[in-house]
Amino acid sequence: MNPHLEPFLLRGAPDPLAGHTCGTHATISRRGTITVIGDDTIDPWTLTAQACWPDNARIYPTPWVVAALTHDDDLLVLNLARVDHTDLPADMARGLQLQAEQFCSTAPHRWAKTTTVKATYTHDAHLVVGGYSLPAPTPLSTSKETFDSEIAKTFSDLPPKRRRIALLLHRYDGLTLDQLAAHFAEPNAPAEQLRTTRAALQVEFTRLRRHPGITLRSNAAGVYTISRIDMDDSRGMALAR
Repeated sequence: MNPHLEPFLLRGAPDPLAGHTCGTHATISRRGTITVIGDDTIDPWTLTAQACWPDNARIYPTPWVVAALTHDDDLLVLNLARVDHTDLPADMARGLQLQAEQFCSTAPHRWAKTTTVKATYTHDAHLVVGGYSLPAPTPLSTSKETFDSEIAKTFSDLPPKRRRIALLLHRYDGLTLDQLAAHFAEPNAPAEQLRTTRAALQVEFTRLRRHPGITLRSNAAGVYTISRIDMDDSRGMALAR
């Protein structure tokens, strides 16, 4: 078993892959070597780096997701902002969507606008991504029951900004208003911009509190937390090998 599968499923894509926006797919070896493959099959390029996960949970804009394992136990990873996954088997496609919505801050309807190739899975266990045919004997899959129970925890029913707020609060197990504002303001933002950002977030907090299926709380230290009402809060790994 590739030791990087579990952290990928529980914490999302590793660095530097999480911050990489280009490429259709990638592999992560047992030793943690990431190889990203470019979009152009005529003039392909690769980027090789070492996988590492930050100490803190986070969300990121590009939907990198594990699709399968190779014969050598390398992880096969797709970029759903470049790869249309809708033609994959249903249990496989569900798993990819769930992974992306757990960790990606970009709304799913925006992925479909930027895809450049299709992915299919063949009868002889190959994952075809555009012009690439990749041996994938061990695809990851997610049952409909698991998907239905886990997808609600991604707040996918919320408008994009409120969803991003909810994901950040959920992933970080709570944030203060200042900490949350830092995710929405520009780096090294001036005080005036931070004040404006905090005020806008307070408006979104009011809207979140009105949602019938969400509880938004703050403690004495000013840390905001969010949860679904009447929902199991466990974070078990939803995808099965």
